[in-house]
Amino acid sequence: MALLLALILLAFDATADERTCSRNRIPLENQPPSFAPYLSMQDTTDAKVLYERGHLKPLGYHRPPDRVVETLPYMIDPEDFHSHYVLKHKPVVIKDYVKHWRATTLWTDEHLSARYGHVKMMLETKDDDKYHPLPARPLDKFLANYKTSNLYLVDETLPEMRRDITLPTCLRCEEMTDRLFLSSFWMSNGGTSSKTHIDTNENLLCVIHGSKTLLLFSPFESHSLYADDSIILGVSPVDPTRVDFDAYPRAMDLRYELAFVDAGDLIYIPQFWWHHVISHSGRQQAVSLWWKSHPPKRPLGAGAFLPLGREHGSYSYVDTLVYYEQWVLNMSDAAPPLKCQSQSVPMSSFRWETDRDAESERTKSYGYDDEEAKGETWEQWLQEGGDESENVEEYLNACSFNVSNSRSPCHLWECSHEDESSVCLRYILDYCYEVEDKGCASELPQLMTKKRPHEMQAVREAEKRWGQDDISIKGKQ
Repeated sequence: MALLLALILLAFDATADERTCSRNRIPLENQPPSFAPYLSMQDTTDAKVLYERGHLKPLGYHRPPDRVVETLPYMIDPEDFHSHYVLKHKPVVIKDYVKHWRATTLWTDEHLSARYGHVKMMLETKDDDKYHPLPARPLDKFLANYKTSNLYLVDETLPEMRRDITLPTCLRCEEMTDRLFLSSFWMSNGGTSSKTHIDTNENLLCVIHGSKTLLLFSPFESHSLYADDSIILGVSPVDPTRVDFDAYPRAMDLRYELAFVDAGDLIYIPQFWWHHVISHSGRQQAVSLWWKSHPPKRPLGAGAFLPLGREHGSYSYVDTLVYYEQWVLNMSDAAPPLKCQSQSVPMSSFRWETDRDAESERTKSYGYDDEEAKGETWEQWLQEGGDESENVEEYLNACSFNVSNSRSPCHLWECSHEDESSVCLRYILDYCYEVEDKGCASELPQLMTKKRPHEMQAVREAEKRWGQDDISIKGKQ
Protein backbone atom coordinates (compact mmCIF):
# COMPACT_ATOMS: atom_id res chain seq x y z
CA MET A 1 0.00 0.00 0.00
CA ALA A 2 2.82 2.39 0.90
CA LEU A 3 4.57 1.53 -2.37
CA LEU A 4 1.39 2.24 -4.36
CA LEU A 5 0.94 5.61 -2.62
CA ALA A 6 4.55 6.54 -3.36
CA LEU A 7 4.10 5.68 -7.04
CA ILE A 8 0.93 7.82 -7.21
CA LEU A 9 2.70 10.79 -5.59
CA LEU A 10 5.67 10.36 -7.93
CA ALA A 11 3.37 10.35 -10.94
CA PHE A 12 1.61 13.46 -9.65
CA ASP A 13 4.93 15.29 -9.16
CA ALA A 14 6.05 14.35 -12.68
CA THR A 15 2.78 15.63 -14.11
CA ALA A 16 3.16 18.90 -12.17
CA ASP A 17 6.72 19.31 -13.45
CA GLU A 18 5.53 18.66 -16.98
CA ARG A 19 2.81 21.30 -16.59
CA THR A 20 5.36 23.84 -15.33
CA CYS A 21 7.71 23.12 -18.23
CA SER A 22 4.89 23.32 -20.75
CA ARG A 23 3.94 26.79 -19.53
CA ASN A 24 7.43 28.02 -20.30
CA ARG A 25 7.55 26.11 -23.58
CA ILE A 26 4.08 27.30 -24.79
CA PRO A 27 3.09 24.10 -26.64
CA LEU A 28 1.93 24.35 -30.25
CA GLU A 29 -1.61 23.16 -29.55
CA ASN A 30 -2.15 26.24 -27.34
CA GLN A 31 -0.87 28.72 -29.94
CA PRO A 32 -3.12 30.78 -32.16
CA PRO A 33 -3.62 28.39 -35.10
CA SER A 34 -2.43 30.87 -37.73
CA PHE A 35 1.12 30.87 -36.31
CA ALA A 36 1.46 27.24 -35.17
CA PRO A 37 2.85 25.85 -38.48
CA TYR A 38 5.51 28.54 -38.65
CA LEU A 39 7.05 27.72 -35.27
CA SER A 40 8.26 24.37 -36.61
CA MET A 41 9.10 25.68 -40.10
CA GLN A 42 12.74 25.52 -41.20
CA ASP A 43 14.54 28.85 -41.48
CA THR A 44 16.15 29.76 -44.79
CA THR A 45 17.95 32.59 -46.58
CA ASP A 46 16.61 31.54 -49.99
CA ALA A 47 14.82 34.63 -51.32
CA LYS A 48 12.49 32.58 -53.52
CA VAL A 49 11.32 30.46 -50.59
CA LEU A 50 10.89 33.50 -48.34
CA TYR A 51 8.87 35.25 -51.05
CA GLU A 52 6.58 32.27 -51.60
CA ARG A 53 5.98 31.85 -47.89
CA GLY A 54 5.28 35.46 -47.00
CA HIS A 55 4.25 37.57 -50.00
CA LEU A 56 0.81 39.14 -49.43
CA LYS A 57 0.50 37.18 -46.16
CA PRO A 58 0.64 38.37 -42.52
CA LEU A 59 3.91 39.62 -41.11
CA GLY A 60 6.11 36.79 -39.84
CA TYR A 61 4.83 34.11 -42.20
CA HIS A 62 8.05 34.23 -44.26
CA ARG A 63 10.18 32.52 -41.57
CA PRO A 64 9.97 31.13 -38.03
CA PRO A 65 10.76 33.46 -35.15
CA ASP A 66 14.31 33.58 -33.84
CA ARG A 67 12.80 32.66 -30.49
CA VAL A 68 9.54 32.52 -28.58
CA VAL A 69 9.81 35.18 -25.88
CA GLU A 70 10.84 33.75 -22.52
CA THR A 71 7.93 33.07 -20.17
CA LEU A 72 8.24 33.19 -16.38
CA PRO A 73 5.56 31.47 -14.25
CA TYR A 74 6.19 33.90 -11.37
CA MET A 75 6.79 37.59 -10.67
CA ILE A 76 10.43 38.65 -10.17
CA ASP A 77 11.94 41.40 -8.04
CA PRO A 78 12.96 44.74 -9.58
CA GLU A 79 16.70 44.07 -9.25
CA ASP A 80 16.48 40.92 -11.38
CA PHE A 81 14.01 42.46 -13.79
CA HIS A 82 16.24 45.46 -14.38
CA SER A 83 19.55 43.60 -14.67
CA HIS A 84 18.39 40.59 -16.71
CA TYR A 85 15.74 42.17 -18.95
CA VAL A 86 15.57 45.99 -18.97
CA LEU A 87 19.31 46.65 -19.21
CA LYS A 88 19.70 43.95 -21.87
CA HIS A 89 16.53 44.93 -23.77
CA LYS A 90 15.25 41.39 -23.55
CA PRO A 91 11.45 40.93 -23.80
CA VAL A 92 9.83 38.65 -21.23
CA VAL A 93 6.32 37.41 -20.41
CA ILE A 94 5.29 37.06 -16.75
CA LYS A 95 2.31 34.77 -16.14
CA ASP A 96 -0.83 35.34 -14.07
CA TYR A 97 0.19 38.48 -12.11
CA VAL A 98 -2.63 40.65 -13.44
CA LYS A 99 -5.25 38.10 -12.27
CA HIS A 100 -4.88 39.56 -8.78
CA TRP A 101 -5.86 43.09 -9.79
CA ARG A 102 -9.22 44.42 -8.61
CA ALA A 103 -9.76 45.57 -12.20
CA THR A 104 -10.11 41.93 -13.28
CA THR A 105 -13.51 41.59 -11.59
CA LEU A 106 -14.51 45.24 -11.22
CA TRP A 107 -14.15 46.60 -14.77
CA THR A 108 -17.38 45.28 -16.23
CA ASP A 109 -19.12 47.30 -18.94
CA GLU A 110 -21.81 48.24 -16.44
CA HIS A 111 -19.32 49.47 -13.82
CA LEU A 112 -17.26 51.47 -16.32
CA SER A 113 -20.36 53.07 -17.81
CA ALA A 114 -21.83 54.02 -14.44
CA ARG A 115 -18.55 55.29 -12.99
CA TYR A 116 -16.83 56.91 -15.98
CA GLY A 117 -19.43 56.97 -18.75
CA HIS A 118 -19.40 60.78 -19.02
CA VAL A 119 -15.63 60.97 -19.61
CA LYS A 120 -14.54 61.49 -23.21
CA MET A 121 -12.00 58.91 -24.36
CA MET A 122 -9.87 58.61 -27.50
CA LEU A 123 -10.76 55.91 -30.05
CA GLU A 124 -8.99 54.29 -33.00
CA THR A 125 -10.03 51.91 -35.76
CA LYS A 126 -9.24 48.21 -35.38
CA ASP A 127 -6.72 48.38 -38.22
CA ASP A 128 -4.83 51.01 -36.17
CA ASP A 129 -5.15 53.87 -38.65
CA LYS A 130 -2.68 56.34 -37.13
CA TYR A 131 -2.95 58.77 -40.04
CA HIS A 132 -6.60 59.79 -39.53
CA PRO A 133 -7.24 60.33 -35.79
CA LEU A 134 -10.81 60.11 -34.55
CA PRO A 135 -12.51 62.57 -32.17
CA ALA A 136 -12.93 61.61 -28.53
CA ARG A 137 -16.33 60.24 -27.47
CA PRO A 138 -17.98 59.65 -24.07
CA LEU A 139 -17.08 56.24 -22.68
CA ASP A 140 -20.72 55.16 -22.31
CA LYS A 141 -21.29 55.75 -26.04
CA PHE A 142 -18.33 53.50 -26.85
CA LEU A 143 -19.51 50.77 -24.45
CA ALA A 144 -22.96 50.77 -25.99
CA ASN A 145 -21.63 49.93 -29.46
CA TYR A 146 -18.08 48.49 -29.27
CA LYS A 147 -19.15 44.83 -29.61
CA THR A 148 -20.38 45.47 -33.15
CA SER A 149 -18.24 48.43 -34.22
CA ASN A 150 -14.84 48.71 -35.90
CA LEU A 151 -13.45 50.84 -33.08
CA TYR A 152 -11.32 50.27 -30.01
CA LEU A 153 -10.55 52.52 -27.07
CA VAL A 154 -7.03 53.70 -26.22
CA ASP A 155 -6.54 56.56 -23.80
CA GLU A 156 -4.92 57.53 -20.56
CA THR A 157 -5.85 55.34 -17.60
CA LEU A 158 -8.00 57.66 -15.51
CA PRO A 159 -6.61 58.52 -12.05
CA GLU A 160 -9.59 56.90 -10.32
CA MET A 161 -9.08 53.68 -12.30
CA ARG A 162 -5.51 53.36 -11.00
CA ARG A 163 -6.95 52.42 -7.61
CA ASP A 164 -7.88 49.09 -9.17
CA ILE A 165 -4.33 48.41 -10.44
CA THR A 166 -1.45 47.05 -8.40
CA LEU A 167 1.91 48.32 -9.65
CA PRO A 168 3.88 45.17 -10.57
CA THR A 169 6.56 44.20 -8.09
CA CYS A 170 9.22 44.29 -10.81
CA LEU A 171 8.77 48.09 -11.03
CA ARG A 172 8.73 48.83 -7.30
CA CYS A 173 12.17 50.38 -6.96
CA GLU A 174 13.04 54.00 -6.26
CA GLU A 175 15.72 54.03 -8.96
CA MET A 176 13.07 53.14 -11.55
CA THR A 177 10.17 55.09 -10.11
CA ASP A 178 11.99 58.43 -9.77
CA ARG A 179 10.71 59.11 -13.29
CA LEU A 180 7.01 59.69 -13.87
CA PHE A 181 4.91 56.79 -15.08
CA LEU A 182 2.56 56.92 -18.05
CA SER A 183 -0.41 54.59 -18.30
CA SER A 184 -2.87 53.79 -21.09
CA PHE A 185 -6.10 51.80 -21.06
CA TRP A 186 -7.03 49.63 -24.06
CA MET A 187 -10.41 48.05 -24.71
CA SER A 188 -12.11 46.35 -27.68
CA ASN A 189 -14.18 43.38 -28.72
CA GLY A 190 -11.12 41.74 -30.27
CA GLY A 191 -9.98 41.35 -33.84
CA THR A 192 -7.60 44.33 -33.69
CA SER A 193 -4.28 44.46 -35.51
CA SER A 194 -1.80 47.22 -34.75
CA LYS A 195 0.61 48.84 -37.14
CA THR A 196 4.22 47.79 -36.52
CA HIS A 197 5.42 50.69 -34.37
CA ILE A 198 7.72 51.72 -31.54
CA ASP A 199 7.13 53.34 -28.15
CA THR A 200 9.56 55.93 -26.84
CA ASN A 201 9.26 54.50 -23.31
CA GLU A 202 9.82 51.14 -21.67
CA ASN A 203 6.49 49.28 -21.67
CA LEU A 204 4.76 46.66 -19.53
CA LEU A 205 1.63 45.57 -21.40
CA CYS A 206 -0.73 44.03 -18.84
CA VAL A 207 -3.63 41.95 -20.19
CA ILE A 208 -6.72 42.02 -17.99
CA HIS A 209 -9.13 40.20 -20.33
CA GLY A 210 -8.57 38.50 -23.69
CA SER A 211 -5.37 37.30 -25.35
CA LYS A 212 -2.78 38.68 -27.74
CA THR A 213 -0.01 37.60 -30.09
CA LEU A 214 2.96 39.95 -30.47
CA LEU A 215 5.75 40.08 -33.03
CA LEU A 216 8.73 42.02 -31.68
CA PHE A 217 11.62 43.42 -33.73
CA SER A 218 14.91 44.78 -32.42
CA PRO A 219 15.87 48.31 -33.56
CA PHE A 220 18.55 46.55 -35.63
CA GLU A 221 15.67 45.52 -37.93
CA SER A 222 14.66 49.15 -38.58
CA HIS A 223 16.12 49.25 -42.11
CA SER A 224 14.17 46.14 -43.11
CA LEU A 225 11.01 47.77 -41.71
CA TYR A 226 11.60 50.81 -43.94
CA ALA A 227 11.69 53.15 -40.94
CA ASP A 228 13.12 56.02 -42.99
CA ASP A 229 10.23 55.78 -45.48
CA SER A 230 7.45 56.19 -42.92
CA ILE A 231 4.68 58.75 -43.17
CA ILE A 232 5.10 59.07 -39.40
CA LEU A 233 8.54 58.14 -38.03
CA GLY A 234 8.10 55.27 -35.61
CA VAL A 235 5.29 53.63 -37.62
CA SER A 236 6.48 51.16 -40.28
CA PRO A 237 4.90 51.59 -43.73
CA VAL A 238 4.94 47.79 -44.23
CA ASP A 239 1.35 46.51 -43.91
CA PRO A 240 1.56 43.75 -41.26
CA THR A 241 -1.68 42.12 -42.41
CA ARG A 242 -0.57 41.67 -46.03
CA VAL A 243 3.17 42.14 -46.56
CA ASP A 244 3.99 43.21 -50.12
CA PHE A 245 7.50 41.92 -50.85
CA ASP A 246 7.40 43.56 -54.29
CA ALA A 247 7.03 47.00 -52.70
CA TYR A 248 9.18 46.22 -49.62
CA PRO A 249 11.72 43.53 -50.62
CA ARG A 250 13.96 44.13 -47.56
CA ALA A 251 11.08 42.90 -45.38
CA MET A 252 12.07 39.36 -46.43
CA ASP A 253 15.20 39.85 -44.28
CA LEU A 254 13.19 40.59 -41.13
CA ARG A 255 13.94 38.54 -38.04
CA TYR A 256 11.64 38.67 -35.06
CA GLU A 257 10.60 37.25 -31.70
CA LEU A 258 7.12 35.88 -31.01
CA ALA A 259 5.10 36.20 -27.81
CA PHE A 260 1.72 34.87 -26.65
CA VAL A 261 0.03 36.73 -23.81
CA ASP A 262 -3.13 35.48 -22.12
CA ALA A 263 -5.54 37.09 -19.67
CA GLY A 264 -3.67 37.78 -16.43
CA ASP A 265 -0.23 37.96 -18.09
CA LEU A 266 2.06 40.89 -18.73
CA ILE A 267 4.86 41.37 -21.25
CA TYR A 268 7.89 43.66 -21.15
CA ILE A 269 8.46 45.45 -24.49
CA PRO A 270 11.85 47.24 -24.53
CA GLN A 271 12.05 50.90 -25.38
CA PHE A 272 12.29 51.59 -29.14
CA TRP A 273 11.59 47.96 -30.05
CA TRP A 274 9.19 47.60 -32.95
CA HIS A 275 6.08 45.55 -32.17
CA HIS A 276 2.97 44.33 -33.97
CA VAL A 277 0.11 43.40 -31.63
CA ILE A 278 -2.80 41.12 -32.61
CA SER A 279 -5.79 40.96 -30.25
CA HIS A 280 -7.81 37.77 -30.67
CA SER A 281 -11.59 37.42 -30.59
CA GLY A 282 -13.60 38.24 -27.49
CA ARG A 283 -13.67 41.09 -25.00
CA GLN A 284 -10.23 42.66 -24.57
CA GLN A 285 -8.94 44.91 -21.81
CA ALA A 286 -5.32 45.84 -21.16
CA VAL A 287 -3.25 48.49 -19.42
CA SER A 288 0.15 49.69 -20.58
CA LEU A 289 2.56 50.96 -17.94
CA TRP A 290 5.29 53.12 -19.48
CA TRP A 291 8.35 54.51 -17.74
CA LYS A 292 11.65 56.15 -18.61
CA SER A 293 14.77 54.05 -18.54
CA HIS A 294 17.51 55.10 -16.15
CA PRO A 295 20.82 54.43 -17.95
CA PRO A 296 24.24 54.89 -16.30
CA LYS A 297 25.11 58.50 -15.55
CA ARG A 298 28.18 58.75 -17.77
CA PRO A 299 30.19 56.69 -20.25
CA LEU A 300 31.86 53.64 -18.71
CA GLY A 301 35.09 52.97 -20.58
CA ALA A 302 36.48 54.16 -23.88
CA GLY A 303 34.29 53.75 -26.91
CA ALA A 304 30.99 53.54 -25.01
CA PHE A 305 29.64 56.42 -27.11
CA LEU A 306 30.92 56.88 -30.65
CA PRO A 307 29.72 59.56 -33.08
CA LEU A 308 26.47 58.77 -34.84
CA GLY A 309 27.04 56.77 -38.04
CA ARG A 310 25.78 57.60 -41.55
CA GLU A 311 25.21 54.08 -42.86
CA HIS A 312 21.80 55.01 -44.29
CA GLY A 313 22.54 58.64 -45.19
CA SER A 314 22.43 61.92 -43.32
CA TYR A 315 19.60 62.50 -40.85
CA SER A 316 18.54 58.83 -40.97
CA TYR A 317 16.02 57.71 -38.36
CA VAL A 318 17.22 54.13 -38.85
CA ASP A 319 20.75 55.10 -37.82
CA THR A 320 19.54 56.85 -34.64
CA LEU A 321 17.58 53.76 -33.57
CA VAL A 322 20.48 51.39 -34.27
CA TYR A 323 22.87 53.77 -32.48
CA TYR A 324 20.60 53.86 -29.44
CA GLU A 325 20.24 50.08 -29.24
CA GLN A 326 23.98 49.53 -29.58
CA TRP A 327 24.55 52.06 -26.81
CA VAL A 328 22.17 50.20 -24.49
CA LEU A 329 23.82 46.84 -25.17
CA ASN A 330 27.33 48.26 -24.76
CA MET A 331 26.42 49.66 -21.34
CA SER A 332 24.32 46.78 -19.98
CA ASP A 333 27.10 44.70 -18.42
CA ALA A 334 28.85 47.70 -16.90
CA ALA A 335 25.81 49.32 -15.31
CA PRO A 336 25.68 49.19 -11.50
CA PRO A 337 22.89 47.10 -9.90
CA LEU A 338 19.83 48.75 -8.45
CA LYS A 339 19.62 49.15 -4.68
CA CYS A 340 15.82 49.22 -4.33
CA GLN A 341 15.75 50.22 -0.67
CA SER A 342 12.11 51.31 -0.47
CA GLN A 343 9.80 48.87 -2.21
CA SER A 344 6.86 48.83 0.18
CA VAL A 345 5.09 52.05 -0.78
CA PRO A 346 1.42 52.65 -1.68
CA MET A 347 0.27 53.33 -5.23
CA SER A 348 -0.52 56.94 -4.35
CA SER A 349 3.20 57.56 -3.73
CA PHE A 350 4.05 57.05 -7.39
CA ARG A 351 3.88 59.97 -9.78
CA TRP A 352 1.84 59.62 -12.95
CA GLU A 353 1.91 62.00 -15.87
CA THR A 354 -1.50 63.08 -17.12
CA ASP A 355 -2.72 65.04 -20.15
CA ARG A 356 -5.98 65.84 -18.39
CA ASP A 357 -4.40 68.39 -16.03
CA ALA A 358 -2.45 71.21 -17.69
CA GLU A 359 -0.71 71.99 -14.40
CA SER A 360 0.57 68.45 -13.79
CA GLU A 361 4.26 67.65 -13.71
CA ARG A 362 5.78 66.62 -17.04
CA THR A 363 7.94 63.58 -17.66
CA LYS A 364 11.61 64.41 -17.40
CA SER A 365 13.89 63.91 -20.36
CA TYR A 366 15.22 60.39 -20.87
CA GLY A 367 18.81 61.52 -20.37
CA TYR A 368 18.12 63.88 -17.48
CA ASP A 369 19.90 63.06 -14.25
CA ASP A 370 19.52 65.34 -11.23
CA GLU A 371 22.80 64.50 -9.54
CA GLU A 372 24.86 64.65 -12.70
CA ALA A 373 23.24 67.83 -13.97
CA LYS A 374 23.68 69.74 -10.71
CA GLY A 375 27.06 68.36 -9.76
CA GLU A 376 30.20 67.72 -11.73
CA THR A 377 28.98 68.76 -15.18
CA TRP A 378 27.63 72.14 -14.06
CA GLU A 379 30.81 72.84 -12.08
CA GLN A 380 32.89 72.11 -15.16
CA TRP A 381 30.84 74.61 -17.14
CA LEU A 382 31.32 77.32 -14.50
CA GLN A 383 35.08 76.67 -14.40
CA GLU A 384 35.18 77.32 -18.14
CA GLY A 385 33.55 80.72 -17.71
CA GLY A 386 29.93 79.73 -18.24
CA ASP A 387 27.09 82.19 -17.65
CA GLU A 388 25.95 82.15 -14.02
CA SER A 389 22.55 83.78 -14.58
CA GLU A 390 19.72 81.90 -12.90
CA ASN A 391 17.72 81.32 -16.10
CA VAL A 392 20.63 79.82 -17.98
CA GLU A 393 21.63 77.68 -15.01
CA GLU A 394 18.13 76.22 -14.70
CA TYR A 395 18.06 75.38 -18.40
CA LEU A 396 21.54 73.86 -18.46
CA ASN A 397 20.81 71.75 -15.38
CA ALA A 398 18.09 69.97 -17.34
CA CYS A 399 20.04 69.57 -20.59
CA SER A 400 20.67 65.96 -21.61
CA PHE A 401 23.82 66.67 -23.61
CA ASN A 402 27.32 67.37 -22.31
CA VAL A 403 27.09 70.82 -20.71
CA SER A 404 30.88 71.06 -20.34
CA ASN A 405 31.26 71.02 -24.15
CA SER A 406 30.59 74.60 -25.27
CA ARG A 407 29.60 73.29 -28.74
CA SER A 408 26.91 70.95 -27.46
CA PRO A 409 23.22 71.64 -28.22
CA CYS A 410 22.84 72.78 -24.60
CA HIS A 411 24.37 76.09 -25.65
CA LEU A 412 22.48 76.65 -28.93
CA TRP A 413 20.08 79.58 -28.75
CA GLU A 414 17.38 77.78 -30.80
CA CYS A 415 17.52 74.64 -28.63
CA SER A 416 17.17 76.67 -25.44
CA HIS A 417 13.81 77.97 -26.67
CA GLU A 418 12.33 75.05 -28.62
CA ASP A 419 14.28 71.79 -28.66
CA GLU A 420 12.16 70.36 -31.49
CA SER A 421 12.61 73.27 -33.90
CA SER A 422 14.06 72.42 -37.30
CA VAL A 423 17.22 74.45 -36.66
CA CYS A 424 17.78 72.77 -33.29
CA LEU A 425 17.19 69.24 -34.58
CA ARG A 426 19.52 69.78 -37.56
CA TYR A 427 22.19 71.10 -35.21
CA ILE A 428 21.82 68.08 -32.93
CA LEU A 429 22.18 65.69 -35.88
CA ASP A 430 25.22 67.52 -37.27
CA TYR A 431 26.77 67.63 -33.80
CA CYS A 432 26.17 63.93 -33.21
CA TYR A 433 27.85 62.98 -36.49
CA GLU A 434 31.07 64.53 -35.17
CA VAL A 435 31.03 64.26 -31.37
CA GLU A 436 30.77 61.50 -28.77
CA ASP A 437 27.93 62.42 -26.40
CA LYS A 438 25.53 60.34 -24.33
CA GLY A 439 22.72 62.74 -25.25
CA CYS A 440 23.00 61.73 -28.90
CA ALA A 441 22.08 58.13 -28.05
CA SER A 442 19.32 58.96 -25.61
CA GLU A 443 17.67 62.00 -27.19
CA LEU A 444 17.71 61.61 -30.98
CA PRO A 445 15.18 58.73 -31.15
CA GLN A 446 12.90 60.68 -28.81
CA LEU A 447 13.11 63.84 -30.94
CA MET A 448 12.68 62.11 -34.32
CA THR A 449 9.86 59.66 -33.49
CA LYS A 450 6.49 60.71 -34.99
CA LYS A 451 8.11 63.23 -37.35
CA ARG A 452 6.47 63.31 -40.78
CA PRO A 453 8.30 63.57 -44.14
CA HIS A 454 7.67 67.31 -44.51
CA GLU A 455 9.04 67.91 -41.02
CA MET A 456 12.23 65.99 -41.78
CA GLN A 457 12.54 67.91 -45.06
CA ALA A 458 12.33 71.14 -43.05
CA VAL A 459 15.20 69.84 -40.88
CA ARG A 460 17.36 69.18 -43.96
CA GLU A 461 16.62 72.67 -45.30
CA ALA A 462 17.02 74.47 -41.95
CA GLU A 463 19.81 76.93 -41.32
CA LYS A 464 23.06 75.11 -40.58
CA ARG A 465 24.34 76.39 -37.23
CA TRP A 466 26.95 73.67 -36.70
CA GLY A 467 30.38 75.17 -37.36
CA GLN A 468 29.30 78.76 -36.67
CA ASP A 469 31.20 80.66 -34.01
CA ASP A 470 28.33 82.26 -32.10
CA ILE A 471 25.78 79.73 -30.83
CA SER A 472 25.82 80.66 -27.15
CA ILE A 473 22.69 81.40 -25.18
CA LYS A 474 24.69 83.63 -22.81
CA GLY A 475 23.44 87.16 -22.52
CA LYS A 476 20.33 86.54 -24.62
CA GLN A 477 17.72 86.32 -21.90
